[in-house]
Amino acid sequence: MRNICGGERREIGLTAGGWAPSLSNSRGAVPKWPKGRLCKSLIRGFESHPHLHSFPFPHDALSCRASALAPGVLLRDGGLMNTETSAPQILIVVPCYNEEQRLPVGEFLRFIDAVDGVDFLFVNDGSRDGTLRVLRDLEGKGRGRFLVHDLTRNGGKAEAVRAGMLRARELGASVTGFWDADLATPLGELPGFLGILAERPEVEVVMGARIKLLGRAVNRKLLRHYIGRVFATVASNYLRLPVYDTQCGAKVFRCTAMLDRVLADRFVARWLFDVEMLVRFLKAWHGEGVEDAEARMVEVPLQAWTDVKGSKVRPIDFPKALGEFFKIMRHYGWKP
Repeated sequence: MRNICGGERREIGLTAGGWAPSLSNSRGAVPKWPKGRLCKSLIRGFESHPHLHSFPFPHDALSCRASALAPGVLLRDGGLMNTETSAPQILIVVPCYNEEQRLPVGEFLRFIDAVDGVDFLFVNDGSRDGTLRVLRDLEGKGRGRFLVHDLTRNGGKAEAVRAGMLRARELGASVTGFWDADLATPLGELPGFLGILAERPEVEVVMGARIKLLGRAVNRKLLRHYIGRVFATVASNYLRLPVYDTQCGAKVFRCTAMLDRVLADRFVARWLFDVEMLVRFLKAWHGEGVEDAEARMVEVPLQAWTDVKGSKVRPIDFPKALGEFFKIMRHYGWKP
């Protein structure tokens, strides 16, 4: 069997009923694993890789209940599989621009060693350094788990993500999303995001939220944190949506006809495409008379997030971001 990027994949049998065990019960005892080995495979992988397991892994969010997925989709080898095409269905987009010195290649390699069923599509956004060479080299080491999509001209992160997600849909993905290349959000958070989609079939969007809480390793520069909170408050009020963090670079989507509509046209925004995607989702849902739009989106407080040196977003960009935000609101006729 081949995965979505063309590499060989071994198959682990999981019955259509699926399982959703937790690592401990209310008494703290670890239950016996059922015959379905998917969850066991995922968790064992993280436990055997201390570098990926350097923070509390969100086990409670990880569900392996196949029956909760969209019709025709089963969990197998940690991934979402379309039973009609037998093609693994999770493909996460990683937009890259001049990341030659910043891309944590080892982290991606360790992740695919630990977790089966999740593949990555790296989009080179017209980089001027050796990013494409690094990505091609990584692709060669990925045993078919990595794919590279090269955009010869720099179009900005918004278009790189859109192009990558459209490519994921062309390849038959049932779940896609995007993850910042510097891994400010560790890859260890990803299975928890996917678990929410598996557990809650009504959810179409899962977003990371950088909330500094006791017991969590969320480290943001103070000025960027305050600027981010001001922006998030403005966005939440305008969108009439209790969203905490619109700009976290870790988001996962269930591939539906609605997502196809959201991605159909180029974004007006170059930076704030996250907000623009939310606006497109909300307008489309409201246009169809959907009353529970909020129930279709979930924010996940991250266990860890690090403000990685070399970020292309600077505090002086805040006025530009606000201007772009109101440009989006005007374009879509959105009023608070």
